[in-house]
Amino acid sequence: MTFQHLPECEHLVDVIAAPIGHKDAFGLAADEQHFAFQTPHGSRETLRRDLSLVPYLPTVLISGGGEGHGPIAEIATRTADALAGEYGPHGQLAVICGRNKAIRRRLDTYRWPVPTQIRGYVSNMDQWMRAANCMVTKAGPG
Repeated sequence: MTFQHLPECEHLVDVIAAPIGHKDAFGLAADEQHFAFQTPHGSRETLRRDLSLVPYLPTVLISGGGEGHGPIAEIATRTADALAGEYGPHGQLAVICGRNKAIRRRLDTYRWPVPTQIRGYVSNMDQWMRAANCMVTKAGPG
């Protein structure tokens, strides 16, 4: 698993990467203040509420881009399993399937062990990214 090093993500990344067995950090360590210029109006909790997410739970955003490419279903189900705690969830998922209707239908029928929102193509990706603590996505086109 490769991730951008944000201090608030370390626990989530540890939980998610444990089944995979390795993780690689890239980029410089950053904090909320560094990204303040990208913040839409409203708090993260307000955005989560507006997006039908649980306001107080850390959020992992999974996306396969506008076309929904890549192993989105496998990543989402494995991430959900990793976030499911014995005494309650360690986090929640937001999965953006893009225009991939088959993957969205498949994920809509899955029995999620943690709170999960499944969406197709969205025009407010900036809000989903701001609501999340951690993002798992594919790199590049196709």
